[in-house]
Amino acid sequence: NALPNGKMLAGAIVFSPWTNLRCDSPDYYFNSFARIVGAGGGVYTGDLMFRGHPYQNLDQFTANAESYVGTNSSLLTDPVASPFFAGERELGGGGLPPMHFSVGGSESILGDSLIFAQKAALYGADIQLDVHVGMWHDFPMYSEGCGHGAELWQAIRVLNKTGMFIKKVAAARRVALD
Repeated sequence: NALPNGKMLAGAIVFSPWTNLRCDSPDYYFNSFARIVGAGGGVYTGDLMFRGHPYQNLDQFTANAESYVGTNSSLLTDPVASPFFAGERELGGGGLPPMHFSVGGSESILGDSLIFAQKAALYGADIQLDVHVGMWHDFPMYSEGCGHGAELWQAIRVLNKTGMFIKKVAAARRVALD
């Protein structure tokens, strides 16, 4: 209802969306960055974009959320500012456009995307949710290969799938307008 002249969004594309300003879904902890050292060397796990201890990361996330909402802490759970907390009132009724989520499987905020996408689908939204195993927060931004010459194929795949989603939504929109 917020768009002029009763217009509606044809679709929505989100990469690694931060939907929970309370920062309390389990992946904030379970997907924390870690280097595991064994006899054969080291391996990295978790979200390499946020390399602090889980509680340090949580302090940073929480500070960002508080900066975003200002002095009105009730906005931390307001569905407009923090869609993770949306329910049937906000998501039901068929008013949501098709949505395409691309999120890294190792992201600290993975749970935010999963839970919001599941709720939106429950209330009838057309959801395309792609979780990319081993990928970090906002990994599609590194499609050029993180400065090492070789493209990050996972990011290229996301960009291609995003293009296909746009074409699908645009075609459906044209059919609806005809």
